Amino acid sequence: MANFADSAAGRIAAEEWARAKIADGTWTNAHMAMSKAGNTICRFQRPASPSSATTKEYGGWTESRADDAT
Repeated sequence: MANFADSAAGRIAAEEWARAKIADGTWTNAHMAMSKAGNTICRFQRPASPSSATTKEYGGWTESRADDAT
C-alpha cells in the first residue's frame, strides 16, 4: 500500500488506477480528485446490491489516498 504522491505523477497514477478499477468491474465510477487538505485521492463508487443496502460504502462515493482500496 502506498499513498498517491502529491505531484503530477501521483495525480496521473491515481487517474490510471481509477480507470483500471472501473475496467475490471471493481468500481462503478471513479476519478482522481484533490482532498480539502490538498492531498491526491481517488474517489469511487462500489456497486450496490440489495444485500448491501445498509452498508454505507456501497453505492455512495468513497475516497482513498492509498492504492490498495477495493
